[in-house]
Amino acid sequence: MSEKKEKVKLDVSSAEFEEKHDKQAHGVYVGVIIFLIVAFVAGFTYGIFAVTAIEGQMDMSESVLTDFVVPETKQQAYDYIITAIEKAVSEKPKLRTDHAFQIDDGTLQTNLGPDVLDTYKFVKNGINDIIKQDFEFVETNFFDDMSEYLRVPKLTEGEIADFSVKYSTYKCRMCGNASDDQLDSCDLCGCDYPYKLTYNDDVEIVLNVNDNQQTIDNNYDTRTVSRVEDLLKGSYENFMNIDSLDFNYDNLSVKAIINKTSGQIKYLEYSVNADVKSNVTFINDFSSLSSTNFDFKGLELTAYSFEWPAINLSSGYMQIGFKDNSSNIVARLVCDDPVAYTVNWKSSDPSVCDVDKDGYLKSHKKTGKATITASFEFGGKTFSSDCVVEVLEGVSDMKLKKRSVKLDVGETYQLEANVKPSNATVKTVKWYTFDESIATVDENGVVTAVSPGTVKVFAITDNGSYRSSCEVTVK
Repeated sequence: MSEKKEKVKLDVSSAEFEEKHDKQAHGVYVGVIIFLIVAFVAGFTYGIFAVTAIEGQMDMSESVLTDFVVPETKQQAYDYIITAIEKAVSEKPKLRTDHAFQIDDGTLQTNLGPDVLDTYKFVKNGINDIIKQDFEFVETNFFDDMSEYLRVPKLTEGEIADFSVKYSTYKCRMCGNASDDQLDSCDLCGCDYPYKLTYNDDVEIVLNVNDNQQTIDNNYDTRTVSRVEDLLKGSYENFMNIDSLDFNYDNLSVKAIINKTSGQIKYLEYSVNADVKSNVTFINDFSSLSSTNFDFKGLELTAYSFEWPAINLSSGYMQIGFKDNSSNIVARLVCDDPVAYTVNWKSSDPSVCDVDKDGYLKSHKKTGKATITASFEFGGKTFSSDCVVEVLEGVSDMKLKKRSVKLDVGETYQLEANVKPSNATVKTVKWYTFDESIATVDENGVVTAVSPGTVKVFAITDNGSYRSSCEVTVK
């Protein structure tokens, strides 16, 4: 087994880590002393309805849950994570570790006054580098044994306080901006219609652990006071004496991100809060500062990221026209040296669509579908991925022949969609209404007036997702 140990930058320091802990500050300072003090104290812890009022073409791709079985109990959630970890240990993807620590500025307390706090907030960004000196950063190669580096959670159902499972999100239908909540409009692009529900490829499971010290010790590398003193011995002895030190860990959580289809774990994180209380006495040239307390709360993360061998295609589904020779599929290899491997391309039906050695497609004068498969050999295994290519005469536009109608309650009207070109392979449309309490519409475009009011009824092409609307006024 070969291994490479080095410092690796991980996502923990950016989006997910900063999202939880965005209370960073800045200020002024007085000298290196406060930096060393804090380094010491910190060192031991380280609705499809609204969308189509917009005329034209739009993303109408459907979101599918597939066969994913949602964990419904604490035991099922825990078992799901364990199964994914066991798969990783067995199949040996590439593993990277990282560590991060963040002090909550709002919890820092000292009796030396606000200037000292401002000084601390200015210099504290360098504390993480000191803390990382006590953490082993590891990056293994593909197919290396990772078991000695990877911490596996050891929890009983009773030790899990609660859990969460997230496998969907809401997205703006225009720009794709994501949100955990179903927003009525998008501030990013100005779209005034509700976000659509989208099922993610990955599931995120978070286990929140009961605040039992033994359970935390069994699942996290907690540090003792003596370990902290060993780490920082010599760093502060000319400046201060540590009179007392008290700390405890709580709020341990375990988070895993796992691909729902493959069962491959992508990310595993342990996070724990630390409550720190200390008293120090300044000595020598700094004795005028006397004694003080430094109390704060911090959060520490230990993270593992997994990179699995794979071949990823630029698209899983494409529509192209007759005799199209310009479209291509791009393959990205995930392996030790992507340029060293050859990608093999194959079409399930070359009479519909063929593919050359570089992934360029060539369709013929025949409608239908062909599955294009790209594969490569790595580590004695074959990795492949598919793209379904549909050859058709595509829709270029669609308009309703009637853009406004007035009906009495109970009256019906047949709407018609004009799809271009006339020889389009797929000319079917789907019909929707904004408000069924005013007017309904069936699958054939027949509108029925229900109650007085005005509502938009619209159609969407099955090919191309073009849409057009008709304003229905019910008297």
